[in-house]
Parts: sequence; structure tokens; C-alpha cells
Amino acid sequence: MRNGGVLSLLQDGGRIGFHRLGLTNGGALDGEAYHYLNRLLQNDPGATAIEASIGGLALQAQVDTFVCVTGALVPLTINGEERPLWCVHPVAAG
Repeated sequence: MRNGGVLSLLQDGGRIGFHRLGLTNGGALDGEAYHYLNRLLQNDPGATAIEASIGGLALQAQVDTFVCVTGALVPLTINGEERPLWCVHPVAAG
């Protein structure tokens, strides 16, 4: 992580049914975008994702991987090139 941005959090599918233990449901704020993201990336339905609420998030891949940004309309650049949201993009290590 080169820059964590403001209010970036790791989110999963949440925990339903644990109110008796004092736990809220939790999970991503935009559940529809979160679930669609995991489908696009062929992840498990409850896989962890980064939720970047305000912006400024900058990442560097340590291995060849794929990324996808869903949710609010924000600029996405990979290696200085603008890329569309709601699409899977390959990213090379480094």
C-alpha cells in the first residue's frame, strides 16, 4: 500500500445473526457493489475487499494480479492510464 487514502477499510460480507453477542452485521457499505466485485473477480462471495470511502488510495502490486473498482464514480488509474470502473483489469507486479 503506497497510500491508504482517507477512511479505507477492509470489508467482508458481514456477520448476520450475532447481535446477541454485541456484534453488528458489519460488511461493506455498498453491498451490491461489493457482491458484484467478487463475482467479477471470481472470488468467494464473502472475500475481503478494500472499501475506499473518500479517495487517495494508491496500491502497488507485489505479484501479477487483477483489480476491479465498483461503487461510486471515482477516477481509476493504473500505471498512469485511466481505466473504466466495474471491469476487471490485469496488473503486473511492481
